[in-house]
Amino acid sequence: MRDGVFFLDKRNGNMIRSESLGVVMLGMVSAFQRINVISDDKAAYLSRNIDPNQWYPLTQFFALLDALTAGGRDVSPILFRAGAEFIRMWFIEGPGHTFINGGVDFLRFQTGSNGYSSVVRGPVEEVGHVDLTELDEAAGTARIVSVNPFPLEFDRGVFYGGVMAPGDMDWVEVRSEE
Repeated sequence: MRDGVFFLDKRNGNMIRSESLGVVMLGMVSAFQRINVISDDKAAYLSRNIDPNQWYPLTQFFALLDALTAGGRDVSPILFRAGAEFIRMWFIEGPGHTFINGGVDFLRFQTGSNGYSSVVRGPVEEVGHVDLTELDEAAGTARIVSVNPFPLEFDRGVFYGGVMAPGDMDWVEVRSEE
């Protein structure tokens, strides 16, 4: 909820109370720009007036996603990169470095949706949840349950980028099951 105002989700007409930080959208635009899917001018246009530390209706993220993915091409690899870019920006340019110092810290930060709720907020039935359910440091494995409205490849990129961003990991593999 933003100042007591609900937002209308144009996709299905429902009132929503879900928001994401601007850095989520800026990371998406940056990834599309860095891999030359959109021009610098279009990136500047799409990211104008977005403050990385302000909250925006989650529908604005999906409107941006629709604008970036129009054209019918397979954007799965781009979405993976966009998720990794967003979390890199969150860690390096945003508040992430105040929460985590290493890749394992990033994983632990996912417990009880702590990490997720630092960038997305709203009723669980609208925004979902993310939770670390298993961490075996000796084996080098973790299991995270992520139930949210974001595209799967974007989500995978977030977890890959979140573990890699602090710079203490040499290799990460992210697998997902639906």
